[in-house]
Amino acid sequence: MKVILLRAWVLLLVGVSICQANAETHDVLANLRDAYVHPLCLAPLLAYEREAVPEQLECDPALEHQLIEVRRWDGADGTETSYSADYPRDEEDDWYAGFISYTVERRWTSLDGVDIGLLSITNNTGGTGHFSSLWLFKKQVGVAAIEPLLELTGGDRCNDGWLRLIDFRDGVVTYGSAATPFRLLNPLDEYDWRYATFMNALAQMRRDEAPINDMPEPFMGWKPYDDVANSATACSGEIINRYDPTTDQVEIVGVAVDRESFQAQGQGFLQPCINDWLAQADYGKPQGGDDQWIELNVWAEALKSLGRYCVLSD
Repeated sequence: MKVILLRAWVLLLVGVSICQANAETHDVLANLRDAYVHPLCLAPLLAYEREAVPEQLECDPALEHQLIEVRRWDGADGTETSYSADYPRDEEDDWYAGFISYTVERRWTSLDGVDIGLLSITNNTGGTGHFSSLWLFKKQVGVAAIEPLLELTGGDRCNDGWLRLIDFRDGVVTYGSAATPFRLLNPLDEYDWRYATFMNALAQMRRDEAPINDMPEPFMGWKPYDDVANSATACSGEIINRYDPTTDQVEIVGVAVDRESFQAQGQGFLQPCINDWLAQADYGKPQGGDDQWIELNVWAEALKSLGRYCVLSD
């Protein structure tokens, strides 16, 4: 997880006025005047081989005349709106090149008239991956440029993707990242198990590459995919993250468990037993709305009983 704090932006939090979402629920097309920034202007920030975040990003003036798809839907806190645009197709093969989409989580004008926006961004480059990040930007009125202030990166879909803002106050950002059952059992483990598993499968198939052996020990030694569900479509809850501007660090503070989705997972030899354990436990039951989550120390105690439950069941 990468965090980049580019300047002391907390002072911009004075004079907050939140932008209200439109009540429409159908898809429409709009031009740049209806959005915080054209989605394709964000492309250099989301490039896989990007080396550093620029202090200022100049948007191509031609984007002002390219349509943006606007989608509105009913969310937990009212109407939500996303702005998206497709990458240009490859001129040679005409393959679909993907899209950039974002929602404006918070937006306000500072006392000196600067337009501040906290955006939740999804980047797709034509494949199945949908990579998520949260960005804080500022821009001057009438200027076709944005200045990145903060970047919080996530992963692909249920593998630490689908970043969701939970709270934002005094510069502290609390947000959820989608989690699989395996990730929920290993909330502090940020190792890239998907990459390592893929590379080991490739090495086994080719027989001429050394496998990756220096992987961390997961909870109870239960492996992703083989023992516990971990696919990018196995969303079963969230890891709760908190960014503190005073330390410029992200801390994992808890988990949220989607009991219905968790118990619907079937990938992995031990997943049925884990589902049975969750069915007879109270963890993840609604207690205070959609943003209810379990503190990390409480969840750690719960997992002790899971270990005993499934070991004895075997």
